[in-house]
Amino acid sequence: MTTTNATTSSLPLHPRPLANVSNYDNMVLVFQNQTYCDWRVTVNCENGELYVMIYQVTLFLLLLLTFACCGLLYYRLRVQKCTIFAPRIPGSGNIRPNPIETFLIWEIFWLLGRLLFLFVLKVDLFPNRYLIREFLQAFPDSFGTTGFAWFAVGTYLQIGIHLNSKARPWRPDYRMADRFLLIITVAEPLTTWSLVALNGYVRDSGYSEIGDVLIGAHYALQSFWHSFGAMGAFYFGREICNVLQYHIDVARTTSNLAGARVINLEAGLRKVIYMAFKLCIASSLSLLTNQNNRFAKCCTLLSPHTYTTSSFASYSRLLENKTKDISTSDSTFEDDQTTVTSTTQLQRKQSKFAFVSTKTSSRTLNSIQEVDDYNKQYSVNLEMDELDGTREQTVDRSNSKKEKGYDLQFMDL
Repeated sequence: MTTTNATTSSLPLHPRPLANVSNYDNMVLVFQNQTYCDWRVTVNCENGELYVMIYQVTLFLLLLLTFACCGLLYYRLRVQKCTIFAPRIPGSGNIRPNPIETFLIWEIFWLLGRLLFLFVLKVDLFPNRYLIREFLQAFPDSFGTTGFAWFAVGTYLQIGIHLNSKARPWRPDYRMADRFLLIITVAEPLTTWSLVALNGYVRDSGYSEIGDVLIGAHYALQSFWHSFGAMGAFYFGREICNVLQYHIDVARTTSNLAGARVINLEAGLRKVIYMAFKLCIASSLSLLTNQNNRFAKCCTLLSPHTYTTSSFASYSRLLENKTKDISTSDSTFEDDQTTVTSTTQLQRKQSKFAFVSTKTSSRTLNSIQEVDDYNKQYSVNLEMDELDGTREQTVDRSNSKKEKGYDLQFMDL
């Protein structure tokens, strides 16, 4: 990932104010100045045009899927007279969900959550609240994981009780399914949402180092829960396949059973295998995505050159404000000792924001040099406008500081 080669004329002159955010939190700066980009990892998106288009297409597709799921759920409940939960029978567990109905309900919640998150990004709501945006991005994932778990367990619970006495397939106690559903439905969101909320709170409070640790813990915990869900789906799917295969073998050896039943059972077996395969693939991809986000997030924190020109502009504005404040306060002092102290403070402020360069790409260096020239010119203009009657003195003081080696330098890492 490299910085975008944008001209300085496209840089905004009035940055969005930073409210309750530490000026040294890199990720929050990227989050606020790149509205349509992921605020954890900025992937070469200039002004957000590409991400605007992606979010618009995604919003449209999610709306279609939401209407389709709602229509299918209405058809199942009102027309086919299906129920959300199956009636309890002797020896069964406390939770007996019907697979299709419960899956549709959870997926509708997931779709609505994603719609809300994309809508917030599209209209740029809560621009200075990392807590709200982080929570809106994370909480719908729990609904999606829960929907897959309820579908797998609901399908598994359709097996008749009389098959418990068979040596093959072996079936555990119903309480195992109850525990699995409670863990996925209750424990998973409580743990992940707590970490997400805590991460957003500490970032809004300015503790970016603690936020980095918490966001890594969030990805690790989410990977664990997805692994747990994948193992549960694989286990219950295997048991369903064993039951269907047992019925197929019995039907083939029984002469009074119609051939259509065998064909239907074989078709059902293929569908279950296909669904179990999709669940395993989806869980594996989710694990890889979480680990990739965690790795990319760490790389972004260690590599400021991955930020775009707008991100550099935000840093330059912060430097301009700091330099302006120091220059204004410096004019009120008359003795040499106070001037030395103010100069030392300026050097400390500059050292906190300095970038260290290790790449020698001519294109990147040219882009950074353009931003550097723009920032210097803009800083001088601000000082001349603010200090009435002392314009020449301000420019001379700025030039003297440059001769002493205190001019601001941006270098790319």
